[in-house]
Amino acid sequence: MRRALRAASRIESVMNILQQMFGDQTEVFLDTCWPKRSYVADGAMSRFTQLSALEEFQDIRALFKALPGPVDLLFPGGKRITVARSADALAPYNDGAAMVYIKDLEALPAISLACDELAKTLDIPRHYVSCEAFAANHGVEVATHFDHETNFMIQIKGEKTWRFAENTSLPDPIYPFFPNNPNRFYQQGTHPYTGAQLPRTMPEGHEERLVKPGTTTFMPRGYWHATVAHEESFSIGFVINPPTVADIITYALLEHLHGNERLRAHPLDTLSEPALARILGDIQSGLDEVGKLSRTLPAQTLLQRYKQSRKGNIRTLTAL
Repeated sequence: MRRALRAASRIESVMNILQQMFGDQTEVFLDTCWPKRSYVADGAMSRFTQLSALEEFQDIRALFKALPGPVDLLFPGGKRITVARSADALAPYNDGAAMVYIKDLEALPAISLACDELAKTLDIPRHYVSCEAFAANHGVEVATHFDHETNFMIQIKGEKTWRFAENTSLPDPIYPFFPNNPNRFYQQGTHPYTGAQLPRTMPEGHEERLVKPGTTTFMPRGYWHATVAHEESFSIGFVINPPTVADIITYALLEHLHGNERLRAHPLDTLSEPALARILGDIQSGLDEVGKLSRTLPAQTLLQRYKQSRKGNIRTLTAL
């Protein structure tokens, strides 16, 4: 009951983007799926009152004109390159050679407002909510992979098929993983903490959904997924990527430890035995201090610090 009341209080505050995504199922989504279970909500594109009216979403050229900066091209198999100007992506887009990945959609006022609403509704600091777009022609595929963010995908134009499954091999990853093109965090496609080999294909028993204009696909952090466009396709994704719990804890510890000049020092002088002994002693005193802090720093204070943060990035929190 308490959770239902909390969800209701969120929803009643404003007709927000989350309600437009899930309609009368918004409370069901919040109570049963957010933030760990996938959810697909079909419906008419017209329910997205402001998004459906954006000229930039009707023609890729209009979007490139509005956002002339760098964009990424995602090729089959996981290869990814960045082009300096969005207009330079038009040829590979028209040829069906790659999907165009466009960041920083918050430059469009309607998108910025939607990010504001989503952050407020889900009680997430605004600067950890962003929006990006994906444009592809007929037959363009995005290979099986998982991301390190939580995503709300809205299909704006065209149809495509999503395949997706829960990631039981590495829940809550802190970096994305393409089996066909692993980055340095996943050496030779292995689990970063156990060394086990990660799957290279979509898990058995995965779900498959055809999405059309107006469909919202909620993809939890780390879920395996792959897509293929059946015609000219355009979608946007609202991305949530705050610090991890470990980030929040370690930043608070760092701030305290850096108050000690000996712990702010660089460990440069290790050539002599006395100097090395001093550095090892400083490390040990820092470890001892971490033990004390772990017993005195209130968890509620650290959580509030995150909630009230005004600066930061996806890996750390800067000072308030």
